[in-house]
Amino acid sequence: MAYNLSRSKNILEQQGYRDLKLLASSTASHLDQVLTSAQSTVIHLSARPEIITFLAARTPAQRAASRRAMQQTLDSIQESNPTFALAFLSDRNSITRASTNAADLGEQLTSRLYLQKALAGEQYISSILIGTTTREPGIYFSAPVKNTQGEVLGAAVLKVSKDAVWDIIHGLKIGETGYAFLVDEFGIIIAHPDRELVYRSLAPLKPTILKQVAADRRIDSDEIGNLGQEKLARALLDAEAPHHTSYMYPPGQRKIIGFAPMKKQNWVIGVNETVKEFVAPFNQLRNANILTAFAVGGIVVFISLIIAKRDVNRVRTLVEAAKKLEQGNFDRVDRLAKSAQFEDDIGQLSRVFMGMASQVQEREADLKQEVSELRQARATVSKPSYLQKLQQLKTKAKRIRENAPH
Repeated sequence: MAYNLSRSKNILEQQGYRDLKLLASSTASHLDQVLTSAQSTVIHLSARPEIITFLAARTPAQRAASRRAMQQTLDSIQESNPTFALAFLSDRNSITRASTNAADLGEQLTSRLYLQKALAGEQYISSILIGTTTREPGIYFSAPVKNTQGEVLGAAVLKVSKDAVWDIIHGLKIGETGYAFLVDEFGIIIAHPDRELVYRSLAPLKPTILKQVAADRRIDSDEIGNLGQEKLARALLDAEAPHHTSYMYPPGQRKIIGFAPMKKQNWVIGVNETVKEFVAPFNQLRNANILTAFAVGGIVVFISLIIAKRDVNRVRTLVEAAKKLEQGNFDRVDRLAKSAQFEDDIGQLSRVFMGMASQVQEREADLKQEVSELRQARATVSKPSYLQKLQQLKTKAKRIRENAPH
């Protein structure tokens, strides 16, 4: 039973790891779908004729003539999805020429990497950044706007609210205390149920990374605290496939974590639960085995008592039959027939005793028959005939003495 318990424990443990990794993988796939959908939308936007015409305009008059159709397209794109927070167009000088938020018009965003990539002819997905106007975090999707000759005229940008990511992360509950969180390519937490941990890094960051984070305006703060989880940071940032590990946070509370990298971004989903909850199925299995052991033990003892009582009764019956047989009474021998049906030692002894008793009974019957016949024979011998023969013998003996030489 100890072997089976250990084997079952290992199976449950591996199943627990698989479940956490599967949750992390499925969540990563869900987020990849959200990012893919938004990226497809901005690519579609960048290829719209009214968008190309607007950014290709050389004069204010030409731009004004095409603005209405362009603005309707931007508005319809934003309204098509509640997670789309902003849609805007930038010219090749990184100046915002059209937007669903009028406050953004004329703003120059030269420092924004997503604009730099788009104006260089690339599609790009940012990390979660702080908006320059709204101060609201979001993910920026950009794509170049090109004319028929392939010349880059500007960029189309779509901002997806952080809630599109946070709602997915926060909606994942594991047991009583388990949860999911999301880290970016630097190990900075960008989604977590505990808002106090958002925009904190798992491990201390190098000065060059801190400088880049500040330039990208990823956080609305001058400092990034860290949780001192260097081992966990290495495991997550080096992940190329779903895996699992353990860590301790807060101090004194060990957790098991399954994690999986995303494909559209260098982000990693972590799904964890406390060791106490993780091992709960093992404890249930152990308790079930203990109860089973007690139950089986009780049944065995009960059966043993029944067998012992039955065997004692069988032996007692055998002894009584022997005593009666010694007295010449064969009545108790028939009571051994039930015991003789068993294939154990008592059953074999009962069969031997019954065979012996049968032979004794037959011999006794034969002996009684012989005695009876002998008595009958003696009764048929007459007394006169016997005395006559005796007298004849005496006479014959006298003659022999007389004739014998002296």
